Amino acid sequence: MKRPETISAEELERRMTQPGVVVVDLRSAAEYRKMHIPGAVHVPYENLGRLSRYRDQWIILYCEHGITSMAAAVTLAERGYKVSSLKGGVQAYMAKRGRTVLDGKDRMWVQ
Repeated sequence: MKRPETISAEELERRMTQPGVVVVDLRSAAEYRKMHIPGAVHVPYENLGRLSRYRDQWIILYCEHGITSMAAAVTLAERGYKVSSLKGGVQAYMAKRGRTVLDGKDRMWVQ
């Protein structure tokens, strides 16, 4: 089985605007509420089975640093999903965005 690809924060921004792509935050509900990538849906790692509703889409996973999302990507790829993992997780995305993040109320703020 081919290892799922990792993508950069720049590549994430290019892909997330394409049809048929869903971005998934695998972190806890509290972490998601605190801040998340714009447009991301929340499906905790413990509930990977809920991603079956996105089976016909390309799924881009992220967590805090990219380790959990890669483990989840391997599992989903083995099940036949089209999946990628964000290299460096939300921390890499925040660094690329100049620490500008989306809070749980869908407002932009700067740390």
